[in-house]
Amino acid sequence: MLALLETKGVRIFSLAENTASVNAFSFWRDNKPYIFLNNFKMAESSIFDSAHELGHLVMHKHGDAKETRAAEREANGFASSS
Repeated sequence: MLALLETKGVRIFSLAENTASVNAFSFWRDNKPYIFLNNFKMAESSIFDSAHELGHLVMHKHGDAKETRAAEREANGFASSS
């Protein structure tokens, strides 16, 4: 999943902090997508988290920057169907 995202132009970075409160986050900058993943998690979690963040990048690119429960449910549904 990570290699596929990178070949499609998504920049993927690791979060250096060991924090349970942040699994991952993503954003667009200068029309380039970025995903940051917690690097203290199991590989399976990182795969889901990357798919979840891809969902945000695709479905919520022009949305409100504020997180909503609906946006999180949509990103979870996207990730669990990939």
